[in-house]
Amino acid sequence: MPATKPRVLVTSRLPSVAIEPLRHATDLDYRNEAGPIPRDQLLERVREVDGLVAQLTDKVDAELLAAAPKLRVVSDVAVGYNNVDVAAAKQRGIMITHTPDVLTDATADLTLGLILGITRRLVEGDRLIRRGGWKGGFGLDFMLGTDLRAKRLGIIGMGRIGQVSRSARPRSGWKLPTPSARDRAARPRRSARNSTASRQRR
Repeated sequence: MPATKPRVLVTSRLPSVAIEPLRHATDLDYRNEAGPIPRDQLLERVREVDGLVAQLTDKVDAELLAAAPKLRVVSDVAVGYNNVDVAAAKQRGIMITHTPDVLTDATADLTLGLILGITRRLVEGDRLIRRGGWKGGFGLDFMLGTDLRAKRLGIIGMGRIGQVSRSARPRSGWKLPTPSARDRAARPRRSARNSTASRQRR
């Protein structure tokens, strides 16, 4: 007789790359909608689940845990877990996981994109062309941007995102800040699991 698959509730829409493995491995209750799940609906749908994939907008508190007697694990799709009553979960023996490094590379990429967009006037140029602002011809000063070479990159806060932004510079020639000993000591380390997930995403 085949083993019964664990029942899992996913409270809000996630990328298909995250959902497809759950479809095969679990008895999936997937709310394929953006935005927070209504509280009354959440309390009703957790009653028979073994696992809950929650988001930061979902309050996983003692009331919810009491409504889910079979619950064994909560996977919080968030960098933090302020929405989870960890003490109440620990008392029930429920495992809590989260995604502490999920946005580090993405935020660093966006930082570099904004720097290039401003210095090379990419968005400004795109808008100008779309509204018919370019009438043809050529001028050396037309949409002239700023060269990043020899510019100094200032990073306020050398945490995970600051470190990745520093190492992911688009070219040589930038003057980069040197992390202090305190910054290096305080830098959060990626777990092997998160590093593996990061490599798979790329």
